[in-house]
Amino acid sequence: MTPRIWMNAMVAIFGMTASTAHATQTFCVDSVNQFDVAYAAADEENVIIQVVRGTYDMTGSHVDADSALEIDDDVTIRGGYAPGCGSRTMSAEDTVFTRPGGALRIDSSGVPIEGNGDVVLESLTVRDVPGGFSIVTETYAGADAYVSLRRIWLDQTGGLRIFRTAEVALRQSMITRSTASCALRIENTDTSVEGGYLERVSLQHLTIADSSGDGLCIGQYNSDDWSLSLMNSIIFNNDEDIVLDSGSGDEIEASVYHNTYSTLEGSPLSDAPVGSLDADPQFVNPAQGNYELGGTSTSINSGFPQANVENDRDLKSDPRRFSIAADRGALESPVGSTATTLVVTTSADSGFGSLRQALLDANQSSNFNRIEFDIGNSCGPRVLNLASDLPSVLHPVQIDGYSQPGSARNTLPSGSDGQICIILQRGAGSSATSGLAVSSSAPDTTQLQVEGLGFSNFLIAGISLPAGNGHTVLGSQFGGNIGAVNLAPNGYGVRLTYKALGVQIGGPEPSDRNVFVEASEAAISLSGSLGEYASEGLVQNNYIGLAADGTTAQPNDKGMVVYGNLHRIVDNVISANGDVGIDIVGDQAADNLIDGNVFGRSAILCFPGTCERGNGSHGVRIRDGALRNTVRYNTFAYNGGDGVAIVSARSNPLTSNSFYANDGEGIDLGDDSFTPNDNDAAALPAGAGNLNQNYPVLAAAAGSEGSGSASGTLESVNGWYLIELYASNDCGSFLQLSEGRYPLGRHILEITNAPSGQNGSASFANVILQDWADPFFFDEPRWILATATRYTASPSSGGRPRETSEFGPCIPYEILDDTIFADDFDGP
Repeated sequence: MTPRIWMNAMVAIFGMTASTAHATQTFCVDSVNQFDVAYAAADEENVIIQVVRGTYDMTGSHVDADSALEIDDDVTIRGGYAPGCGSRTMSAEDTVFTRPGGALRIDSSGVPIEGNGDVVLESLTVRDVPGGFSIVTETYAGADAYVSLRRIWLDQTGGLRIFRTAEVALRQSMITRSTASCALRIENTDTSVEGGYLERVSLQHLTIADSSGDGLCIGQYNSDDWSLSLMNSIIFNNDEDIVLDSGSGDEIEASVYHNTYSTLEGSPLSDAPVGSLDADPQFVNPAQGNYELGGTSTSINSGFPQANVENDRDLKSDPRRFSIAADRGALESPVGSTATTLVVTTSADSGFGSLRQALLDANQSSNFNRIEFDIGNSCGPRVLNLASDLPSVLHPVQIDGYSQPGSARNTLPSGSDGQICIILQRGAGSSATSGLAVSSSAPDTTQLQVEGLGFSNFLIAGISLPAGNGHTVLGSQFGGNIGAVNLAPNGYGVRLTYKALGVQIGGPEPSDRNVFVEASEAAISLSGSLGEYASEGLVQNNYIGLAADGTTAQPNDKGMVVYGNLHRIVDNVISANGDVGIDIVGDQAADNLIDGNVFGRSAILCFPGTCERGNGSHGVRIRDGALRNTVRYNTFAYNGGDGVAIVSARSNPLTSNSFYANDGEGIDLGDDSFTPNDNDAAALPAGAGNLNQNYPVLAAAAGSEGSGSASGTLESVNGWYLIELYASNDCGSFLQLSEGRYPLGRHILEITNAPSGQNGSASFANVILQDWADPFFFDEPRWILATATRYTASPSSGGRPRETSEFGPCIPYEILDDTIFADDFDGP
């Protein structure tokens, strides 16, 4: 993903989603020379490089560390292709990169003015690279670049180092026999960046073993403001297996579940590890590079239930799970396989071959079951009218609607070419309340995987999830139309009602996207009961309020309601809903991330007049004690209320969002229209949001057509603040109701002079204003405005963002005479 802070500014005028902003060129390569041509193209556009199976000596190439080419757009490198790239295997061993006597380096940090690129590697082996493999993506503060490695094996190398990046995700990957001081090092070492780069690390199904140094090392010298998710991994027989460093000695926000390791050193964790083992994983023959698990290994069938595991493949491209739980580590063993496939052959509500009977059979034992469909030899769609609720799920089960003949998964990044052929529907006179449900008494190991189903007319929800963990809902549709079949509205699309952990709704691939429309309550509810709340869920890449075509409005009442904590709601289009896009409610709704979503606009490439799909009320509302919910890199447009409204809630930071054409404010504290600055040390009025944090008052903004600078003053209580500068195309009829559409620059300042019970003040000057994607950004008239976000302490010492203000009044950007710049004038 291209950094959204600049991308949103570049594409908003055309109504495109961020994912469509840059063209992507795909190359099929079977030589190092062809690889270099493809890699060099990533300096101008996003690139996917498909590498034909074989071994490649990368000496002298663009990724040779001695001559590495800097790029600044996204690069994806995928191995395993047949000649011509018409087909692919996904085993890492099929495509090998070597660099005898040297090192490899991918550097997408490029030139700051041109942005930074994400790095995605899939299905590759890196071997005989004694100098190691390094990946760097960033050159400036405010980092948001991403590194993703999937099915990658580094064997007998100088290790893997990932640095200066915001988010890191490794999955189904292995690092063995490393000669480095640390086999996998994820770090920030740039002392010039306040608060560091690193934000989030997700490590799942890794094997790191037999290193001459430490195994896994993660740290950021000057900030603990990053989180770690480490699950189902084996880190064993290293000097120290795991070393974590917050940089400040404070706790690291961490979820560490079901891993095998001997030692964990360094900074304390926010929560104690769960399900850890220290027993030898019994690798079959590590001296020969065979890291399969021996038949009596305790790491077999003991992984934590995770979403999407049924659709994933291990390092060798074998199915990820054969039994009740996945193995730990990068390689899956068939030992203990108990999976049973049950086939639905009739659309009848009961009896042999029915879905009801398949669920009854699946509930008879605790083993993992797959339910597939073979109702005739065509799509239909086949409608299963339910006279009553189906049996509640008690044990792990996957229900795969795409197994029905005639069905097809979506392959389009925007819109859909998929075909759903199985529809669950509450029949006439039926008492069915939910299409599918997990039993409220189900054990934690229960996992429901749903893919490729339609849901119609259920009173409570299409899917109800009150218990279990790691449920997944992919490629399904709730309400709307499937072919010639009209689906009646459901109460909710998916409803979490108790303590389900790690639920995944949608995912990064086009085939993962769900469509939620016409729900009478809300498309998705992440809630709870009896003091227990769903947590650590992922809601990604869904259409919520728009039909599968990405533009037709089919409103839910609300898009989402969130009562739980630690959820990630990313890259969705949440538009055209009758009420609010996302409602975050209550003091248990904490530490959720709202990232990269579109609120109020079409999902596909559109132009003014066809883009407007505003939610009836606010884009996001945060209320009633909800706290530490981060809203970043989103677009809010055409909504009937505010972009974001914060009411009776504090400590909710907003950063680098784009706001325009909303009926209310971009940011509204108190949901009461414009809130003027006051004494931030004084008592708060009822309903105040984010402690009514004051906004900066700008004094001047001027420069050339390409860039300039701004100055102003913030009055508030003593503390550290982030000032963020934005541009708007106009100020509207009221200067106080303007919205920041284009994030341009940021500045950290400290207030130290506030008397007791009063505000102090601090001024800023020469803060750079520049849209890196448009060298002539200020050719058009622009207005400048700003927000202030209070930090808990200095960002350079681990301070975290908390309260963000409303936008302050806007001022016009002044174009200065070029002769002034010829005399080295650098702005106000």
